[in-house]
Formats: sequence, C-alpha cells, structure tokens
Amino acid sequence: MFLTAKLNLITGMVIGATAVLAMKQMCNQRCKQKRSSTPNDTPQE
Repeated sequence: MFLTAKLNLITGMVIGATAVLAMKQMCNQRCKQKRSSTPNDTPQE
C-alpha cells in the first residue's frame, strides 16, 4: 500500500511537471507569434 501511494505521488509530480513545461512552451510560442505579426510603427521612406 505504501509503495502504491509513493508511485502515485511520483507519477503525479511527473505529469504536473510535464504539463507546466508544455504550458511554458506554448506561451513562448504565442509571445513570439505576437511579436512577429505586429507591424513596426517606423515610417518607411
């Protein structure tokens, strides 16, 4: 029983860490997309 609880705890931590990393990567991709899609405000001659 103790082994099962320990295994469930470790598995949950791994899944949580993976989810956090995935969300960070998605956020970084969105931020890069917003920066590249916004036009520059400098006038062109």
